Amino acid sequence: MTRPVETWNETPAANDFDIDEGGAPPSHMRTKVDDSNRQRMSALASFYQDSEWRDLLRDPLDRSISFPVARISATTIDITSGTNDLSALFNTGRRIKTTTAGSDTDEIEVLSVAYSNPTTTVTIYSGQGDTVTAGIDGLLLHAGASLRRFAFRDTLPSQYILLNGLTDADFAAAIAQVVTDGGGTILLPVGTVALTGQHSIPVNCRIIGQGIGISILDSSSNTNTSILDVANGFKVAFESFTLIGGPGAGAGTEHGILFHTAGAADARINDVLLKSIEGDAIRFEGGTQVRDVVISGCTIESPGGNGIYCDDDNTNVERCSISDCTLQAFGGQVAATSYGIRVAGQWQLSNISISGLDFAGPLQQVGLALWEKVAANPNEQDAHHCSVSGISVTGTGAEARGIDMNGRFCSVTGANINLTGASSTGVRVGGTLGSQLAQNNKLVASSITAAVGYDETNTAAKNNSVVGCSFQDCGIDVRLQASGGGLIADNGMSDATVGSIVVISGDKYFISGNRIHDNAGNGIDVQTGSTGCRVSHNEVINAAGSDYVNGAGSGAVFHHNAPYDSVVAHQTADITRTSNGTTDLTGLTALAFPSCDGGPDSVKKYEVVVNAHYRYRNWTASIHTLQLKIFMGVNGTSADTVQNRADLTDEAVVNGLSKYGTMNLRVEVAPASTDLIGVALVMTGSGSASDRATIYGDAAMISDALKTIVRIRRIEDA
Repeated sequence: MTRPVETWNETPAANDFDIDEGGAPPSHMRTKVDDSNRQRMSALASFYQDSEWRDLLRDPLDRSISFPVARISATTIDITSGTNDLSALFNTGRRIKTTTAGSDTDEIEVLSVAYSNPTTTVTIYSGQGDTVTAGIDGLLLHAGASLRRFAFRDTLPSQYILLNGLTDADFAAAIAQVVTDGGGTILLPVGTVALTGQHSIPVNCRIIGQGIGISILDSSSNTNTSILDVANGFKVAFESFTLIGGPGAGAGTEHGILFHTAGAADARINDVLLKSIEGDAIRFEGGTQVRDVVISGCTIESPGGNGIYCDDDNTNVERCSISDCTLQAFGGQVAATSYGIRVAGQWQLSNISISGLDFAGPLQQVGLALWEKVAANPNEQDAHHCSVSGISVTGTGAEARGIDMNGRFCSVTGANINLTGASSTGVRVGGTLGSQLAQNNKLVASSITAAVGYDETNTAAKNNSVVGCSFQDCGIDVRLQASGGGLIADNGMSDATVGSIVVISGDKYFISGNRIHDNAGNGIDVQTGSTGCRVSHNEVINAAGSDYVNGAGSGAVFHHNAPYDSVVAHQTADITRTSNGTTDLTGLTALAFPSCDGGPDSVKKYEVVVNAHYRYRNWTASIHTLQLKIFMGVNGTSADTVQNRADLTDEAVVNGLSKYGTMNLRVEVAPASTDLIGVALVMTGSGSASDRATIYGDAAMISDALKTIVRIRRIEDA
């Protein structure tokens, strides 16, 4: 029989011994394949069966709580903690023990906690129904709530170092102990540790606090290069505390957490507030590797440099992620462009909020930069195969930019960018190394407001796409000047103050399926100097300028644009009988064809549909033919070309009877730039003295026409 879980921590971690010793089942080969799993299960069993309790009042190694505590009722404990909010220690479900002066021990469970200066109030549940109200002389906190996350880690150090004191020397001593032990976890107390020097963090070191705002590392007087310096970030972790920087040397070089030299591997930064760092809050610089790095749940406030910065001089940057982070008001310490997040290599980013891009200028702030190489060095990294989802960037800065997308094969989905500065840019595709950069990137399903919504400035950029995005209240929605082509498709654009899509010097762009309305400038403007663009199936409504502009020599092809499959001219009028010899177009005016691509002469085809409702009165026994005609030319009258007609032949009828009818005519036309359209309902017949193929009908026989409707729609562009 296999051994019970209680004895796993005493059982050899292998299946290469007999079944009666808890080994492999019958018929199974002996093997050591389960060693690591049995070790983990043993560690987990030990953790929960030999619970670690921390005496927060009496343990000489942990004076994190040194406040008066009272059990004021069966369900309430009050801790007089002053300005210290201890809520993070007492999460729901946390197990605690209290002891009274009479040695009565009560094991209880936390239901909720609340803090109101000066008291942290813990609401509890006691299965014993205890009503102890005496003073508490012991308060024990079960360590599981903060330590259980390590239960399955193979390399979990056995040492937990409880920081004994709140001085720089205490912190340095704890780090030295980790070095001596070959790894370890430093548990920060409640309170503020004043750091006065730079601290080098060794490999396999974890620094874990009690929570943001509860455990604080304060380096406000530090003027060193960095606060937490990591030359080899293998299995280094920072978690659940606040790190405060200071004025530093004023050069933007005092970084909060700096990884360099050997870089970082399997490193974690979780639930940390980095505040007022003089340089970059988190920086990766010149490392031989940056792999499997996770940054999550962090808040970065007012760094003088960048928020999170992974330089292009790091090598082997892969499988890294940033999630659920907030960055506020960064930059300004040095006269250079500053970044909320700037990364090179391979990263995944999700649920990021970046705000405070409010510089008046000339300094620039960029929310997120998917960066380029700055030198043609094969050991350097540009951003590649990055994935960004759910990022928000806001600010009022004159030259703020939401996202710089300078890498390769990167995608941004669900971005929300709102920048109101006069020269702001929502997304810029730039770079300086031409064909090595800004290729095959995608901007998808994002919402953008900026002076320029999307700006492709790198003339060597290739095959980038903007699909399914919404641009509102921009100056220019999309500005293109790359030579490698790209796709602008299925976007919605409204209320641009300058123009919607402007191709300045672009080549081979495919622009399709975009809906543009209420534009103060041109709809789609392919300017002289652009080549090989195709513009298809777009719709432009209420553009103050031209719907479409095809610059001289651009060679752009416009096809099935709009308003595509929609009415571009519409007229309805009553036509009443007048005296003989008067036009039957009374109430209708000649319609002009809408302009397209700089002039309607470049339009291949329009469809004209006429519906005429009439009353026909035959006064003679002669056979007459009633005709509906469309005239097209400079006048839209009978002097112009008859495009088509619809004939209706009536047999001889009894004198004096009337006939009501409807006549429809549909014709496809290819107008010249000066053409107008005219419509007439006329009659010819054998009893007539002449063929009345004019717009003048016989008023005596075409009387009291009811309604005539004329619609023109564009069906094909050149």
